[in-house]
Amino acid sequence: MALHSKWSSGHLIFYDGTNNIMEIKNSTDGVDFPQGITSTGGVNITYPDPDTVAATGNITLTSTSNKIQFIKVSTGSTGGVVLILPAAAAGNAGIEFKVFNNTTGGDYPVTAKLAVATGATVVTIQQQEGAILVSDGTNWAGLVGSNT
Repeated sequence: MALHSKWSSGHLIFYDGTNNIMEIKNSTDGVDFPQGITSTGGVNITYPDPDTVAATGNITLTSTSNKIQFIKVSTGSTGGVVLILPAAAAGNAGIEFKVFNNTTGGDYPVTAKLAVATGATVVTIQQQEGAILVSDGTNWAGLVGSNT
């Protein structure tokens, strides 16, 4: 399934060619998911509304994991969760993940690490921030931004 994007009425819409999958609303905090989204890896999360997600522990991504990840850290996970990226190997060159930390209240960052939970930190994504993570096949690089 190819994922496409378009602008409609000032909103960014992601669709599969036929059905809208996600809509990011302009000038609001709203994100609509007309269809459920499943995240594969160490923690399986299926949700139509990102505010219902409760992630704890480690989340392990693979080269075939969903490329867009919305994470709401469970309030029981003081200090946040670790997002384990696939190895920076030649076969993974060009892999890109977009990760959003949907958490509010408390100190609940999402820390992206290399290959294992104790690996080097690529980025730390604080609450209400997003990151783009890209592998060139040798390294991972990340860019973090917020909605402010």
